[in-house]
Amino acid sequence: MKLGKIAKGVHYKSVFDAAAEIRETPYPEIAVPVPDHDYKIVGKARTVYYRDGIVSGLDDFRKGETKSIFTRTLYDKGSPVRAIQVAEAKPVSITVTSNGNEQQVVNCAQGRPVSTARYVDGKFLSGLNFITGKSFEAEDKFFSSFVQIVTQGNNVTFIDGVTIPYSPDMIKGSKVLFLHADHKAPNGNFVIRAKHAVENFDGDAIITATNVHKLALETDFVPNKPIVVLPHFCDQQRAITTQRKDLITVSRLDPVGKPIAECIEAFAKIADEFPDCNYLIYGEGTGRKPLVGLIKQLKMGGRVKLMGYTTDPMSVFSNAIASLYPTLTEGFGLAILESLSQDCPVLSYDVDYGPKEMIRNGVNGELVQPGNINQIAQAMRKILKNPEKYSAGCSDGLDNYSRKKYVENYDALVSSLTH
Repeated sequence: MKLGKIAKGVHYKSVFDAAAEIRETPYPEIAVPVPDHDYKIVGKARTVYYRDGIVSGLDDFRKGETKSIFTRTLYDKGSPVRAIQVAEAKPVSITVTSNGNEQQVVNCAQGRPVSTARYVDGKFLSGLNFITGKSFEAEDKFFSSFVQIVTQGNNVTFIDGVTIPYSPDMIKGSKVLFLHADHKAPNGNFVIRAKHAVENFDGDAIITATNVHKLALETDFVPNKPIVVLPHFCDQQRAITTQRKDLITVSRLDPVGKPIAECIEAFAKIADEFPDCNYLIYGEGTGRKPLVGLIKQLKMGGRVKLMGYTTDPMSVFSNAIASLYPTLTEGFGLAILESLSQDCPVLSYDVDYGPKEMIRNGVNGELVQPGNINQIAQAMRKILKNPEKYSAGCSDGLDNYSRKKYVENYDALVSSLTH
C-alpha cells in the first residue's frame, strides 16, 4: 500500500500518524541518537556499535525491508536502556527501560512525540495523549482517544474481526467489520466472540471474503447488519513458463494446521506411476523436522524435497503441474488464487471456506477429505493423467479476483457509506 500497489489513493498510516495529521502534536521533532562508539561492525541483518570494546548500540533490520526501517537499541555498560523503532530516519517509538521491569514508551508521528505510556512487568499503568492533553489509567481508553480523533468525519473504518471486542465503541462515523473464517472453533462449536459480533455489531456492514462464508454466517447466526462479500485479489500476469513437471506445495510447515505429511504419504503411493514427477515443498516452520523423518522413513528422499522458503511463488506455480494445498481451515486461501492465476490446478482439502469457493472438481483442481490418504492419492493420479485439461480450466472465473474488480468492490462499498 505504501508504494501504491493496490491503488494510488491508498496510503498506510499508523493511528498516531493519522491523528497527528488531523490535530497537530505540540512537541518538536526528535532526532534519532547515534550510539557513542569508536568502531562498528556492519552486517546484512544488523550493525553493532562498540565503545571501549563494549556494545554501545545495535541496529536490527527487518527481514525483507529496506535498511531505512530498523530498530536501534542503545546500551549502557552492556545493558539495553533505549530501543528506538526507526523509519525513514525518524523515530516511530522510543522505549526506555529502567529497573529491569519498568518501561516508558513514547509513540511518535513523523518524528514528533504524540503520546507516552508507562508499563511495569508489561502491565499498562498510565498514559498521556499529547494531542488532547488528557491522561488515562486504562489502556483501551488511552488508545481509543487517538482512534476517536481519526474516525471523526466522513470516513469509513474497517475493523478486523480479531479486534472486535476492543474497538467498535471508540469509533465514530461509518464502520464495517471484516470477519474472517473464525466463527467456528476447531471442535465445530460457535466462537462466542464471533456470534456476539455478527448479531450485535452496531456499524454499517459485515464483510467476508467468500460467498460460502457469507451463507454459513447467515445460517448459523442472525446478522445484525447486511453481509457483503469482498474477495481478495491476485495479479493475474502469467510468469514465464517452461515445461511443467512437478507437484508442489507452498505453505508454512505447520504440523497441526497444514498436514503436508498426508500429501507426502499419498504421493509415495503413486510415485512409481509417474517417474518424471517429483513433489517439491516450499516453506519453513516447526514441521520441517518431522517431515524430514517421514521422507526418510518412506525412502522418498529422491522424489520428495523440502525446498525452503521461496521469494517468487508465482514462478513456482507457473512451472508446476499442480499445487497441493493441505489445510484444516482456510478463510480464503490466497495461495490457491495465486496458483490458479498461473494456470496451475489445485488439489486442496475440502474445508471451510476458501477452497470450496475457488476450486471445482474436475475443472481447475480437486477437493479431498483431510486424512484420506487413498483419496488424496487418487486425486493426484487424476490430475497427473490429464494435466492439460485441469490447467485449461484454471482461468475460468478469475475475473472476479482481479485487481480492477477488487478496487471497484471497495470503492462501491465506501461510496455507499459516505454519500
